[in-house]
Amino acid sequence: MEVLVVLLLIAFDVGLLGLIIISFISWLGYMDDEEELVYMEAEQLPIPYIDEEVYQAIMNPNAIENYPEINEEEEELLNTQGGTIPNEVDLERLSDLEDRLLKIDIRRRRRSRCQPRKLTDQENPLKCKSCLKTFCQNPSDTPLLMQCGHTYCSLCIRTSPKFAPFRDMSKNMSYRTCPTCNKPSAFEHFDDLRMNHTLYSALSNITSTSSECFYTDPETDIDLKCTFCFDDLSCRVARKIPRVSPKCGHTKCEMCSMKMKSMRYRYATDPNISLFVCFVCNVRIPIHQSDWDAQVPINYAVQELLEYM
Repeated sequence: MEVLVVLLLIAFDVGLLGLIIISFISWLGYMDDEEELVYMEAEQLPIPYIDEEVYQAIMNPNAIENYPEINEEEEELLNTQGGTIPNEVDLERLSDLEDRLLKIDIRRRRRSRCQPRKLTDQENPLKCKSCLKTFCQNPSDTPLLMQCGHTYCSLCIRTSPKFAPFRDMSKNMSYRTCPTCNKPSAFEHFDDLRMNHTLYSALSNITSTSSECFYTDPETDIDLKCTFCFDDLSCRVARKIPRVSPKCGHTKCEMCSMKMKSMRYRYATDPNISLFVCFVCNVRIPIHQSDWDAQVPINYAVQELLEYM
């Protein structure tokens, strides 16, 4: 009996050792296959991963251009076969043509960064979508927020027939319709509308060179940050969705908006309405529980500005 137990223990140990060896061999084979797959992908893509040196070249608009002019064949190839490959790929495997295409791509990106961007008046995020005039930092043209999240200059909201008021007698409330989305905004007095603080603060750092051009100085730090956590809204890695409280005009990233949503207080007269407190100005905002996205909308002017930066 004891001999049988010893034999079973030996068999178990041998089996366990064999399983470990097989697993190790399989893992080595998987790593080889993965490395081969990376190089297969590299051979299919002509433009390599942008490393730190290349990134610095792109970010330097004053660098001297030493690359020859692009010909039609290279332009077509560059437009149809662009791509990126992982860090692990050995750049020495790239052909001379691929290396040339990379340099052309760097030059083109650098030029696009240095030159003004051609936009129509409707596309320019620095222009009022009603009168198509550039927002100013004087009291008559300050950017004001509608309850839907769209921004217009105060002069248009006060005088343009597009914002002609209509009254709902059942609610005894005056409304004005947004020309962009046709959603009504309820306010009795113009003083009830709040300034788009994030857009207003960015105006001092942005230059609009003409009615068709939009230009941001690469050396200028444009202040487009969440007003609570101060994270950069223009982060390319994790682009933040700017949400705004029309009751106070402060813009927050999506994460801080969710924090604000979680910190609510019951409204005494209606159990379906909660009071949300703005982290910046401590204004209390009554919002129906099922209407959060509508009453804390996207700041569309800031979102457009982020897209063209």
